[in-house]
Amino acid sequence: MAGSGGVAGTQGFLATVANPATRLRIDRARLLMLAGLPDVADAELRFGRRTETEQPQLLALELARSMPHVPCASDHEEFQCGLSLTAF
Repeated sequence: MAGSGGVAGTQGFLATVANPATRLRIDRARLLMLAGLPDVADAELRFGRRTETEQPQLLALELARSMPHVPCASDHEEFQCGLSLTAF
């Protein structure tokens, strides 16, 4: 099975490893969350998606991870839970 991923497999893997700029931005956002500044942390991650050196897919994952957990009861019609990443 060695080599079955080829170049495409390597590129796919590298897309999940934060580059130095993205790693720094995620670390900053986490520190801001710990400092009790979730709005500033959110702005930090959203700003990073607009720069060419950042990896927006990883910033979106971090943004989703840092959101407070909201239970989703999809089996109740009156309560619908949805998350749209198109706004990110």
